[in-house]
Order: sequence, then structure tokens, then C-alpha cells
Amino acid sequence: MPSKRRLSLRTLWFNIHLWIGVGLGLIMIVLGLSGATLVWSDPIVDWLNASRFTVSDAPASLPPSAYVQSAAAAFGPGLTVMSVRLPEESGKPVVVMARGAVPKNGGRPPLLSAWLDPATAEVKYTGSPLPAFFTLMHNLHGSLMIPGIGRQVVGWMGVALSISALSGIYLWWPRNNRFLRALKWRRAPMLSSNLHHSVGFWLSLPLAIIAITGIYLGFPQTGRAALSSVAPMSPQVSRFGGPGPAATLHLSVDEAVDAALAAVPGAAASAINFPSGKPAVWRLTLDRNGKPMTVSVDDATGAARLPGGGGVKNDGGQGRNQTTPGDDIAKLIRGIHDGTDMGPIWQAIVFLTGLLPALLTITGVIMWLSRRKRLKQLAVRVAAVSQSG
Repeated sequence: MPSKRRLSLRTLWFNIHLWIGVGLGLIMIVLGLSGATLVWSDPIVDWLNASRFTVSDAPASLPPSAYVQSAAAAFGPGLTVMSVRLPEESGKPVVVMARGAVPKNGGRPPLLSAWLDPATAEVKYTGSPLPAFFTLMHNLHGSLMIPGIGRQVVGWMGVALSISALSGIYLWWPRNNRFLRALKWRRAPMLSSNLHHSVGFWLSLPLAIIAITGIYLGFPQTGRAALSSVAPMSPQVSRFGGPGPAATLHLSVDEAVDAALAAVPGAAASAINFPSGKPAVWRLTLDRNGKPMTVSVDDATGAARLPGGGGVKNDGGQGRNQTTPGDDIAKLIRGIHDGTDMGPIWQAIVFLTGLLPALLTITGVIMWLSRRKRLKQLAVRVAAVSQSG
């Protein structure tokens, strides 16, 4: 009885694994390949656009407003400055990002960046943060270019891919518990079967991990709500919504930076995010003793606060990381998914798992068609035997 139950369970998971691959394989290939192209997109873009980084070997000594004003003049009308990223070392540019109006279909607004000389605020280059190809890959991977519900569709694809990867491990596992023998290359006469079993086994667990982190990113509101229930998180600030930093703001960018730095002695600003939405809150990333911390500044009162909600306290210059645990976990989840700041080994694994859905889908379909052919041939032989009898 237990063996029959086990066989029935195995048949169930085989059918689930099969029909996820056959039914959703093409979409998974698109998501996987687009994700693989984005693993090293930043260094590739930097290498292709070296002119952006031809700047003075000097620190960013000017007030942030100088960079904002210079970039705004280069952007022209119709764009709203959203953030300023200051270089953490000499020889790197200041980067100012702006956005256009939100499209009527509710999609993402156009983004434009300016790269400025840190010593003079001279604009060296303006353009899209990413070339058209990588922008297309981002849109495919993030929403399949489906307006409105695309991100949720990708999230559900993450659910399906997680089930497929984990069920694949279950189906691979040898029923006689001869694990080492199962690791051998030739488990079947067909090359496609051996590729499917061997490569799938070694990369299915990383694929499942990346798919699960993709579920969190596909349902950001639900994910944040679940994460914040177990670990404190800073209030979410919309990146695209809201009135933007126009005349509605009470503080200038310099005043917001001064308020944050006055509350955290010895720190230096590395990123400034303008208020977006209501309530109007500036969010600044400060660096002290090589450790990042996030400080929010209320635009109405100028009060600086930690992400957890408390006022900023002087900790005696110890420079401890003052980001919230929830924010750290959320950053780790994103890093696991796309390889950011996770080192070359994990980035290589992420790249390979991006290629994996294509390999597994193609070999799986070949195995499925071959199995159907064998079953038909068997049925013909059985019918022939029955007729002859």
C-alpha cells in the first residue's frame, strides 16, 4: 500500500511538472533569458559609455543644489528631478535622475539621468539610465510588457517556476536511495534526458531560490506587509507617484541634507531621494565609517528620523548600521534574485539559472514527445497482439 501511494504521488507531481513546463515553458524562457542578460548589465553599460565617467579626480565638494540646478537645465522642461547619487570616491561622477509624467495607461514614466563632474557640476552626458536593449530586458523581466497587471503575472510565474524546480528535484531523487549512482551522467540513452536530469539537478535548487525571491518582488505590497510583520521596515515611498519636488516642498535639497547631517555627526551623504507622494519625506543614504544608514527628513518640519520611526540619536560616532532589519532583508532578497553585491560566484549562478528554463523546457519537450511516441508504438503493438490472439 505505501508503495502504491508513493507511486500515485509521484505520478501527480510528474503531471504537474510536465504541464507547467509544456504550458508555461515559453514564458519561463523569456523571463529566464531576460534575467540572465541583466546580471552584468551595469558594468557592461559603464564600459560601453565610458564618456559618462570622464570627470575630475576630485570629491563632490559643491552643495547638492548646484548639481540639481545644472542637471535640471540640461533636462529641460517636463522632467522632475527625483534623486541625486553622490560619488563615494574621487574620479566618479555625480548622477542626477529625473522622471517625466506618468503615462495615461498607468505604466512607468520615462526616466532620464545626467552624469556631472563632481568638481564643477558640468554635465558630461544625459540619457536613459540604460540603453534601449537593457530597458527592453528590464521591462520583459519585470512585467512581460503587460500594462497594469504585468508585475503580478510575473509573480505568479515565480510561483509556477518554484513548483516546477522543487518537483523536478523530487522526481529526480532515486527511489532506491542510491544517490551517488543517480549522479552519474548516463541515466537514460537520450542526450536530452541526461541533460535534463543532470543539469536540472545541480541548478534546480538555485533556480527555486531565485524564483521564490522573484515572488516577493512580483508582489511588493504583499511581500512588504509579510516581511514587516516579523522585521521592522522603513515606510515605503513611491518612486513614481506624487507631486514631485516642485513649489510644494518646504525644504530645499541643501536644507534636507543639512538636517540629516546635523542629526548624524561625522556622516556624508551618498544618495538623496526627493519626496514623492504624501506625506512629503526626504530619504537620504548617509555613509559613516564605511557603513550605510538611511535617514528620513520630514519636509514640513525638517525633523530627521530613523527608518524605524524614532528620532536620530548620536551613538558616539560608532558608525553602526542604522538601517532597519526589514530593509536589510529586503535588500538581501533583491540581491539573491539579481546578484547585486553578491559576488561573482553567485552572479554566475544567477546567470546560469537564467539559461536553465530554456534548456529544461527544450529537453523536457523532447522527452515528452519521445514518451508519447513510445506509448503510441506500445499501443499499436498491444493492439496487434490482441487482434492476432
